[in-house]
Amino acid sequence: MKGKIILETKRLILREMTEEDIPALHGFLGDPEVMYAYEHGFSMEESADWCRRQMARYEKDGFGLWAVIRKEDGQLIGDCGITMQDIGKGEAEKKEEIGYHLRKDCWHQGYAIEAAGAVKKYAFEVLNLPEVYSIIRDTNLPSQKTARRNGMKKCGESVRHYMGIDMPHLIYSVRRIPYETIFLDLDGTLIDSEQGILHSVAYALEKFGISATREEMLPFIGPPLIHSFQEYTGLTEEDAAKAVAFYRENFGLKGVYEYRLYDGVTDLLKGLKKAGKRVVMATSKPEKYARIIAEDAGILEYFDAVCGSDMDGKRLTKEDVIAYALDTCGLKEGDPSVVMVGDRRHDIQGAKAFGLASAGVLYGFGSLEELRAAGADYLFMTAREAQEYLSFQREP
Repeated sequence: MKGKIILETKRLILREMTEEDIPALHGFLGDPEVMYAYEHGFSMEESADWCRRQMARYEKDGFGLWAVIRKEDGQLIGDCGITMQDIGKGEAEKKEEIGYHLRKDCWHQGYAIEAAGAVKKYAFEVLNLPEVYSIIRDTNLPSQKTARRNGMKKCGESVRHYMGIDMPHLIYSVRRIPYETIFLDLDGTLIDSEQGILHSVAYALEKFGISATREEMLPFIGPPLIHSFQEYTGLTEEDAAKAVAFYRENFGLKGVYEYRLYDGVTDLLKGLKKAGKRVVMATSKPEKYARIIAEDAGILEYFDAVCGSDMDGKRLTKEDVIAYALDTCGLKEGDPSVVMVGDRRHDIQGAKAFGLASAGVLYGFGSLEELRAAGADYLFMTAREAQEYLSFQREP
């Protein structure tokens, strides 16, 4: 029986260990070069104890060192994960440490930073930890390099006593970056606007004698409408502009009110404001309609700014809207304190165009595959998850 999968990277799977893994674990735990920090290679009995200790940690802490599986051939090539470790100040100062061991023939291939980087991301996004550590022997230069590449900085030193030997160690750590400005998409992120949008799309298409199913119209939600009318119906640019006008004819009267707030959105906004965040709506929907919806839904008060497209098409794409939002807030491209949250690839790609962090929500109109392919830095299953992660504050 194989253990529960915890996370995946491009080349690796990290999963919980089981006793079936003991022989493969001993393949590297028994190597004195791999385990030189312990001054000896483990015996088979010690390797078995190592495995069982991790399994106990899964039960007690919810994490531990996980088996590292290479996707290419399914081989167990190491371990990597999080354990509670004394950082040199006694039991009261035990902290979450990222550690790893790799089979010797897998050294110098980038597996260490790939696994450790994914574990750091898991620690911050899933476990909601504010800081993680790595404790490394002062002579272990490759692991110190991996820690630095993982964004860690030296924050202390300690001496460990093992097998009668004093072993100087360096302590590295990295803190989770709190985002101070949150850009939030509207359709598919704050509201389920399917009914209003699709009714208005159908109204516009009827003017051209075109009928479409719900599935055929769903891609209209998110991207600029003029592009969608051309891409999904074959209308010329001139006719697509007319279709947008017809769409607004219906949407301005009826569609703008045909929506519902997603579960947890009001709490998300309240939580962000309580945490002192600057909350900005950044939507491809015309700003006029975005304000009407926010006011009608009773959420306008939570926004420091509402930034949407304009009605004449000069500010059309998500990139245009994000540039406008940055300018409105007096922020610059690449600001590490800003994160864009949305449900479609356009939100993620728009953020990347300006060097911003991005997060995808999985309850909207986009899919997991779409958001992953776009390169979202974070993924949230619910508005509650987004609130818990994004409300994180810098320590006073």
